Amino acid sequence: MAVDIVLSEGSPRDEFDTPTLSGVLGFALFVAWGASCVYGSLSMRGSIGEMYVGLFARAVAFGCAALVLFLATLCGDSFSRKLTSPSVAAMALVPQMALPIAAFATSVGTEVPLSLEIMSWAFFGISFAYATLSWARYFGRTKSRFLEEIVPLAVIASAFAIVGTAAMAPPVNFVVIMLMPFFSLGALFLTTSGFRQSDFTESPALTKQIPLWPQDIPIAVSGITLGFVCCLLSGFLVSHRFGFTISVATASIFSALIIIVERRIHSVSIYPETLLRMAFPFVISGILVTSLNIIYPNSYSTLVCLSLLFLVIVLVYAFDISNWNTLTKLTNHFSLSPYSFFGHGRIPMTLGQSLGWLLGALVFRSGTPDAELMSASSLLIVVALAIVITTQPRLPDKAYTIDDSCVEDSKKWNKHESGKWKQGCETAANRYGLSPRESEILYFLAKGRNAEYISQSLHLSYHTVKTHIYHIYQKMNLSSRQQLLDIIEAVDS
Repeated sequence: MAVDIVLSEGSPRDEFDTPTLSGVLGFALFVAWGASCVYGSLSMRGSIGEMYVGLFARAVAFGCAALVLFLATLCGDSFSRKLTSPSVAAMALVPQMALPIAAFATSVGTEVPLSLEIMSWAFFGISFAYATLSWARYFGRTKSRFLEEIVPLAVIASAFAIVGTAAMAPPVNFVVIMLMPFFSLGALFLTTSGFRQSDFTESPALTKQIPLWPQDIPIAVSGITLGFVCCLLSGFLVSHRFGFTISVATASIFSALIIIVERRIHSVSIYPETLLRMAFPFVISGILVTSLNIIYPNSYSTLVCLSLLFLVIVLVYAFDISNWNTLTKLTNHFSLSPYSFFGHGRIPMTLGQSLGWLLGALVFRSGTPDAELMSASSLLIVVALAIVITTQPRLPDKAYTIDDSCVEDSKKWNKHESGKWKQGCETAANRYGLSPRESEILYFLAKGRNAEYISQSLHLSYHTVKTHIYHIYQKMNLSSRQQLLDIIEAVDS
């Protein structure tokens, strides 16, 4: 049996405060970095005969990103949490510098071997996946009332950054793109440093039980559609790279506005399934008409083809934003593990885009569009979307179908984490005169965490944590952890 859970819209933080603003700006830099690389002019060859190299490189980048997300899901949060310190973040972002360096070398006439070019894109994909997991920590625990508007606002801000970067002359544009992820994660660490450690409590067992909606296959099909449509748009604008960048940036603005306006008018976020159904007729007409026009030139007006592709990108991009918001709401509401849950939730879209770009690369691999492969790819995507839409149940907005056992576990977890148990820890800390840091560690001890786990979570040395634990035991006159639990339960009752 299943029930519908309606996620609450309220939040302790009602104003658009500094942490929210820095989150928007930092995430905007993250989006602008990825979009400037993928939809900008980096390593995109200048003729349609060489365009397939750039398309294939992007498929490799998204494939590597999906692989990293998959590994993060397998390893779990205990491993992923070790990779989120500022020093590790700086090292994880160093490989992406190879891409703008290679692009600059190409711009000044230096011949870059194809193997190095593909490798630089692979490095970019790895760094991009790491940054995605890092931002998952912020979205999973931020307490802003504007939770579902942070992503669309960041997308709008990033669109201007994308166009501005594309308009810059080398080597300034390459330097800016190279530095964007560092500033993005810098803003992230500044923002999350103000969070209380209790904001990062999570339910690992419940994380594995909460189902994702939409299911993985619809998300992957949407990713394939987005990647393939971008390839078709590239075919039309291969000699107008700046026009391609402006088109995608403008489409992202419209996508974000759809999410914001819908939420402002109806006080709810538009449901991903609704966006998928809205996109379907435009996807059919856009892909088929554009494919025919590329195979048989001048069959349709170029303006008609570009307009249809633009609408498809707008709706599918809005679907992606809605999917990110869905992951955010579920992670916040159920105190899920952000790395594992976001890693799982972003794999289908990332892998789908990899397959979409790969299809585009195969279509243009011979220098001219392969008519048979383009027809087969277009038909395959249309049929896949039709199956996905017809088989998906119609669910009300803001409703997520959750198994009864998951709901019960969630209630127990929320009661344990944010109810009287937490208050009992705080009361006990005040009663026995514990310092703020000792109070923080007391909460971890009450949850059954050991010194090694606490040292990794609070970024303290193992010796320092052991010293704090010793002081806690001294002040509270404890001889065992069971005594600690008894005291907290006594205070709680």
